[in-house]
Amino acid sequence: MSQLNSIAQLLEIKDPNIKFFKVEDLRTTKNSVVYHFKVIHARLSYQLFHCPHCGFTSLIKNGTTLTKLRLPTLNGPMILMYLRKQRYFCKSCQITCGANTPIVEKNHSLTRGLKSAVVKLAKQSLFYLLDDQFAQRKYKHLELYYILIDRTGKTILLQPSGQPMRIFNNPLGIATNTFNFEQQLGRLKAYLDLKPDFENNKLEKFTSRISSGSFNGKKTPPGSYTPSGRLFRAAYYKERIDLAASEKQALNNCWRLLDSVTVPKSSKYQPTYSVYRSAACLSSLTYYFEEYYSFNPIKINLNKEASMNSSVKFYTCDSSVR
Repeated sequence: MSQLNSIAQLLEIKDPNIKFFKVEDLRTTKNSVVYHFKVIHARLSYQLFHCPHCGFTSLIKNGTTLTKLRLPTLNGPMILMYLRKQRYFCKSCQITCGANTPIVEKNHSLTRGLKSAVVKLAKQSLFYLLDDQFAQRKYKHLELYYILIDRTGKTILLQPSGQPMRIFNNPLGIATNTFNFEQQLGRLKAYLDLKPDFENNKLEKFTSRISSGSFNGKKTPPGSYTPSGRLFRAAYYKERIDLAASEKQALNNCWRLLDSVTVPKSSKYQPTYSVYRSAACLSSLTYYFEEYYSFNPIKINLNKEASMNSSVKFYTCDSSVR
């Protein structure tokens, strides 16, 4: 148990109601790439005297529910906590409820510690991008949002346009500069038959589809270039497009999807346009980038050597037609 207690202290998990009972080193394989991660098994339980719904004291324990939480490790293997939360049943109002912990928001899978670590990282390495200080061509009117994705496909959205910076869990895996991201996710129901796991924020790793694949009775997404219009359109076509069997096919899919949401330059009517578009392969750690005036994306290898660069490196974009 001393090892488990040390892990709790290292990860700054201070909730006394969480009891650890096992640690596993696991691995999974996707597209011939082996991913290693650590799983901590724990249980959350405490005495609940009053029903949060009706206030009566007629509560009984009613099994547990498994919640998979991502813990704050931005370097090294991913660490997950498989937390068994105690469930309760009220004999008075016939409603169930569950135990909660301050380390994570209700119905969320990203712990507060992970969100704090992301904010700290963003302040150190992302905010300077917002003022164009390194850009050779100044665009102005920047509306940059960021998504962070790990190799399992887990995605979060950073919205640094206000203070404090906002972080959203992003099971959709798509982002535009739409202001109220969580509200827009709720509006997706009009266009997609969403899986229950998507709506409950319980999608498994490596999930490619968030809907049942049935579009009967659903709306066709709008053709506008508004942030929400582009979000709905990208999500809709992403669910319909053939799944790629190779990195080349995946890149082609990305570019075809981006074709449908790329905003043309129209200085007379709007100040912003799609300055660039990009895609990244998380298996090969390859980054593809194409600026507005280019016809051919450049390919950059995001290897360990590249991540150690201490200075800004510029790449030439090819604007020739092939």
